[in-house]
Amino acid sequence: MRANLEDIAQACGVSTATVSRAINNPGMVKPETRDLIKKYIIQYNYVPNAIARSLSRKETKTVGVVIPDILNPFFGSVIRGISTVLRENDYNIVLYDTEETRKYEFEALTTMLEERVRGIIITTSLDEEKSEDIMIPQLLQRSQQNTPIVFIDREPVYSRFDGVYFDNINAGIQATDCLIKAGHQKIALILGPAFSRANKERYMGYCTAFTKNGLTVNQDYIFHADRYTTQNGYDITEKLLALPERPTAIFAGSNSLATGCVTCLISNKINIPQDMALIGFDDTKNFDPFGLHISYIERSVRQMGEQAAKLLLHQLNTPKDKQAIQKRIILPSKLILKGSESYSGQIRLN
Repeated sequence: MRANLEDIAQACGVSTATVSRAINNPGMVKPETRDLIKKYIIQYNYVPNAIARSLSRKETKTVGVVIPDILNPFFGSVIRGISTVLRENDYNIVLYDTEETRKYEFEALTTMLEERVRGIIITTSLDEEKSEDIMIPQLLQRSQQNTPIVFIDREPVYSRFDGVYFDNINAGIQATDCLIKAGHQKIALILGPAFSRANKERYMGYCTAFTKNGLTVNQDYIFHADRYTTQNGYDITEKLLALPERPTAIFAGSNSLATGCVTCLISNKINIPQDMALIGFDDTKNFDPFGLHISYIERSVRQMGEQAAKLLLHQLNTPKDKQAIQKRIILPSKLILKGSESYSGQIRLN
């Protein structure tokens, strides 16, 4: 059982005001008193925050948001959408960055459930077939009975949760078909982890575009990064440039991978699109000030966050016996052409 402010004050032989100052304004408390209070806070497992106070009433107005990479602009837009809707409904969010690490994800989920957050919105690092990591699926499945859970962007295969996702197959078709119609046949594909459902679907769209245009996919041009990082995008692009027969176009399946790709091309004095055509994923306006106008697959990222928050609120406000079994929202994507898809050689006439 957790101690309260009075318990800590009594154990330390000080007033509750002194304990409060030690927590909120430590500079106003003598070091030896501050250290003593800290000792008893740890010993009694005291949680001096709004969540702890609400626990005594067995309720919170806090939603946990778990994302794999806070530095990725994609998740910044998602969080903005979530927070806008929840703020309008008098909810706060507590944010956890798992750094694409299952250990951190498990710790974040465990902490949130111990603190009895009202609900969880999550982009999991475990989004596919790594079935040996059974702790997270088991934890989520048990928790779903009492704590509403909504997934965003990456759909789990281990249970049926509400979620908001994008039409990744059509995104793959749009980007690849555009490059083919621009005259390319040697089209490289840079994706994230191969076990990811989203990446499988983008690859499926890529292959579909080749098939419908009567072309054969060259597997030498398909690369999967183990993580969505700029460095991985850079390293894979270097490998593509080192191929005996390098591609004439690249479709990079995430904004981080596309950034690494562009950086590598610039470092190797490869002009876009004169020497290499490129289509990215998510907004590429950060390149515009440098005169690089990169075509990309546009997704309503903020809308994804808003829809996820609305799904969670629906669960919170609807009795369990009246909720649908599963709600999946699939958002469309759109190809934004800015010129980087243009063919650098002879245009096909047929």
